[in-house]
Amino acid sequence: MYAKNYTVIDSGKNQKDGLIPVASRWFGSWRLSIDRREYSVVELTDRYDAAAKSWNQTLSRLGVSKAYQSLANSLYGELVAHHRDTELRVLECGAGTAELSRALVALHPNPVQVCAVDISAEMLRQASQEFQNAGLEAELVLSDVRNLPFSDNSQDVVIAAHVLEHLADPRPAIAEMFRVLKPEGLALLCCTRQSFSGKWIQMKWRTHTVTPQLMRAWLDQQGFDRIKQVSIDDQSKLNKFSLAFIAEKSNVAKVAA
Repeated sequence: MYAKNYTVIDSGKNQKDGLIPVASRWFGSWRLSIDRREYSVVELTDRYDAAAKSWNQTLSRLGVSKAYQSLANSLYGELVAHHRDTELRVLECGAGTAELSRALVALHPNPVQVCAVDISAEMLRQASQEFQNAGLEAELVLSDVRNLPFSDNSQDVVIAAHVLEHLADPRPAIAEMFRVLKPEGLALLCCTRQSFSGKWIQMKWRTHTVTPQLMRAWLDQQGFDRIKQVSIDDQSKLNKFSLAFIAEKSNVAKVAA
């Protein structure tokens, strides 16, 4: 049995459109700021549905497979260091064709239960085909990352590549990832960084471009520990517009200062 038919999850929430900062500059006591409205869920879904059929070609052109393999190697190294060599539950948020989770599955010697979540039904159809081609099983869920349909402390690993930057406020999504992770579970997050290439992505997709400091702040505010930036293969074009972090959900709750 291969990839299951995707399950439709209705978030039941009306998400208000927010603003994503594009540029800001001070002129004495005056500040000039340019913001852009984020895509609504419907708009973003339509865009990814339209891009789904050619998505693998886009990833290939950017050398994403090699870059994701490098990130999967970094994540697997952290798993091995924590003696987590048993069966894993892996959740990929905003999965697209789920290339990153499949790269991790290929490394792990024991069974991996994969669930791929996305707002695009067309992307999940492409992911289903990729899982079948690889002879792998997965659960595919149509849902918003800000309202994950999973129990608290249920996942060993949560992955999100180029998802958070679509949200005017990514913190609710990070909080959801933190909630569903088991204590000592790991998160691998990849976002568009501030760079010339990142600005092109921002103009095309209405995304944030983030700094390492901002990524660390987002993760720290939601309770993550052992936050570490990891390198992206420098032979990949992805390295020019992305940065990646691995973080852990500690057994001990953080105490607010």
